[in-house]
Amino acid sequence: MNTPESSLARRGFLRMAGIAGVGLGFNLQRCIAGASLSRADAAEAKAAMMPSGEIIVGLDIGTSKVRVLVGERQFDDTMKVLGVGRARSFGILSGEVVDSEAAAECVREALMDAEMKTDVMIGETHLAVFGAPDIHRVGGRIKHCVRCVNAVGVEVGDIALRPLTSARAVLDSDQEKLGALVIDMGAGTTSYIVLADNQFKGWGVCDLGGDHITNDLSRGLRISMASAERLKREEGSVWPGSAMPGGRIVIEEPDGVCKEVERETLYSIIRCRVREIFDRMKAHIETKEVRFDSLAAGVHLTGGGSMLRGIDGFAQDVFGIPAHLARAKGINWGASAPESPEYSCATGLLKLGAIRRANPGDTRRRYFLVIPKREA
Repeated sequence: MNTPESSLARRGFLRMAGIAGVGLGFNLQRCIAGASLSRADAAEAKAAMMPSGEIIVGLDIGTSKVRVLVGERQFDDTMKVLGVGRARSFGILSGEVVDSEAAAECVREALMDAEMKTDVMIGETHLAVFGAPDIHRVGGRIKHCVRCVNAVGVEVGDIALRPLTSARAVLDSDQEKLGALVIDMGAGTTSYIVLADNQFKGWGVCDLGGDHITNDLSRGLRISMASAERLKREEGSVWPGSAMPGGRIVIEEPDGVCKEVERETLYSIIRCRVREIFDRMKAHIETKEVRFDSLAAGVHLTGGGSMLRGIDGFAQDVFGIPAHLARAKGINWGASAPESPEYSCATGLLKLGAIRRANPGDTRRRYFLVIPKREA
């Protein structure tokens, strides 16, 4: 259960019981300081901080970052984001846990970050994974993710397929019925799902993502990975002809050396890799006998990779139907948690968790996989 908690000391102690953490001295200091408050003062302070609705948490263990979204289900069934937690990912490759200890430490850091920002003690989270939509085919990689979460003292509630969570975040019921292709562009993978008539018609994962674009730029332009990532985010574009002839960009490498790169070369390298990703997806979707012109709601792009300039127009050119930069629907984002497409997966988990809370007797489980609370 997720509960409001005004003492960071308790959070720190419980996390330490799973994986050794940092900041114990800070937590103890807070505990000692809190002891000087009277019972009445402490109760009043805690009551003032308590959210008015149910707390729901979504956890996205990605290739480049672990993201935690803490939301509050309001009494009118809307969802308010209370805060986000983030940590760099280690031990994760293409969405799969390859080093359990390193991955668990990253999960712990992201959870503690979210707890400190929201003053909510996280006891349970919903989790997004890649895997087959059948409980009898849940693979070892899914169990590894569950173990990483359990290792830090947090229970896993429901498990959902990542493509489905992203779709739930950005599509409304009308778009699901009309038919839509949702593409979530992550760092190590790009996933897609096709929905029509309120059912999913097919989904898949391509083991290419934003990190591959960064690597292409580093090799092609002979610059560091750090400079390539910054260049991609700040100057990157995929739309043909968007660069002025002769345009150049000056970048400063980490060692202080400045280098010039041609803007059109930058765009061309990005465009080639994005084209490969989209072409792979298009070919895979066609094997599902899905007609693109039947998807009246078009293509919806989300994930961190969708922030490249011109990517919506480029997707429209490849798939031959209107494409849009997707935004989460039905979510109230606060100033402390600005909306970003990189949180679509975790946002979808909040919405799906709210649906489950509102309909506990619903056994359709159209979006969820359900597994035991703890894996052996």
